[in-house]
This record gives sequence, structure tokens and C-alpha cells, in this order.
Amino acid sequence: AFCRNVRLPRKNDKPNQVAYIDTIERGLALMLVVSYGGSKTWRCLLYDANGKPKTRKLGRYPAMKVKEARAKAREYFEHPEKAEAEAKAGTFKDVAENWLKRHVQASKMRSEREIRRHLNRYIYLKWKDRPFIEIRRGEVNDLLDAIADNHGIQQADACLATIRSIMNWYVTRN
Repeated sequence: AFCRNVRLPRKNDKPNQVAYIDTIERGLALMLVVSYGGSKTWRCLLYDANGKPKTRKLGRYPAMKVKEARAKAREYFEHPEKAEAEAKAGTFKDVAENWLKRHVQASKMRSEREIRRHLNRYIYLKWKDRPFIEIRRGEVNDLLDAIADNHGIQQADACLATIRSIMNWYVTRN
């Protein structure tokens, strides 16, 4: 049974998520995070040596049931290096080049040349060597703001479409 309901604060102090926490054992807990839109995500909550919490996404509810989520959390707790190695996608450039090959070229998209230009001119400059799974929404916003300020809103929108397509493609495969 889940033991407590925790409201995660937001900047303007309106609740954006609710987390239900189930303590499995010392140092390990399972969280069901319900977003303001209603999506439910299982997360594994670990504490490092300094006592700081660290979470990792396990899956989505109802596709992943409670029993399955607990087993996956325990597996991650017992062998974190193995789970991290599985989650390692590579750099943003690695994923983007794979997307170009398997999605853009395979679909014979006429916009391939323009997509490559977006990647080479705007996106790779900042994210070429960034680990793909570490890129967060705020970083996407920062990149798009810089592009909009220096090259115009239309260019930022076009880059957003490219980034969104790469991210969605990656999610469907992993």
C-alpha cells in the first residue's frame, strides 16, 4: 500500500504533480507520479551517500502494474550500474544521426537537407556531445529562446519540430 501523498511544489505554488510513495526498504522507494494532465508514471526513488534523492523513470501506469514496478525498482536498486548502462542512449548527435538514417532517409523525406541544416547550424552547436537522456525541457526552451533571439521565431519553430520528432522517435523505440 502506498504510504503517503506528497505534493511537489511549483514556482507559483500551484500543484503540478502529486506523488504517491511506497517505501520498499531503507534507501529505496517506489513513486507513482500523477501529473496535472493525468498521466501516471512509475519512478524509482533512491538516496545517495549524501542523503540526496535520485529518481529514475521505470514505466507508465497502467501498462506497468504495481508488482512489475516494484520488481523493476528492486532490480535497479540491486544493480544500478546495469540499469544505467541499459538506459545510456549515447550523445544527442548519435541519436539524431540514427533518426536521420532510420526515419528521415527511410521515409525519403524531401526536407532532409533542411533538417540537416537545422541540426548542423543550430542544434549540434549546443548539444552535439550532450548525453541524450540528460536533455530536459528547460534546456530545450533555452536553446529555442537563443535561436529565436538570434535567428527569428520561425527558425526556432522549425528547430523545435526537428527536436520533437527526434525525441518522439526515440521514445517509441526505447
